Amino acid sequence: EKLKKLNQKWSLDDLGYPNELITEVCELLKNLDMNYEKLIGTLQQKVINTRNNEKRHAYWGFTNYLIECYFLFYSYLL
Repeated sequence: EKLKKLNQKWSLDDLGYPNELITEVCELLKNLDMNYEKLIGTLQQKVINTRNNEKRHAYWGFTNYLIECYFLFYSYLL
């Protein structure tokens, strides 16, 4: 839910991601075996396998956003 609400706010500034992508990520996160590396790997495979340029760009952008968040959080802990 939180991710969907964030995406709605981002969309107001034309910075949001397609709802389909956010819903898919939320479903992936419900999987208890899904860790950060698996999530990033799954999204990277979507970038590689998606033929639609708009969807591929959205997957690529969201994947990079997650990686940036992870490293910002990790560097804060150091």
